[in-house]
Amino acid sequence: MPEKDKRLSRCNEYQRMIENGDWPEAISALGNALEADPDYSGAFFNLGLAYEKGGLTRFARAAYEEYLRIAPDGYWAKKAGERLAALSAPDSA
Repeated sequence: MPEKDKRLSRCNEYQRMIENGDWPEAISALGNALEADPDYSGAFFNLGLAYEKGGLTRFARAAYEEYLRIAPDGYWAKKAGERLAALSAPDSA
């Protein structure tokens, strides 16, 4: 399986964890994934989702910002920008 497909498959797995309420486990798994593959931009998007699900707004913003820094035209760039804007709104802090 090509690396791109492996990364997409892992992203789907992490998103399922987050949707099922297992965001702490997703954060841990994503940290491990980034240690093994520091260029895995999708992990930063998923970290943003996981941190956001856990109410960790500051960390979610940082993760989305990092995703946009390393993948400004990436698959989730539009969504990351939307989430970042929503989290930066005055009533979301």
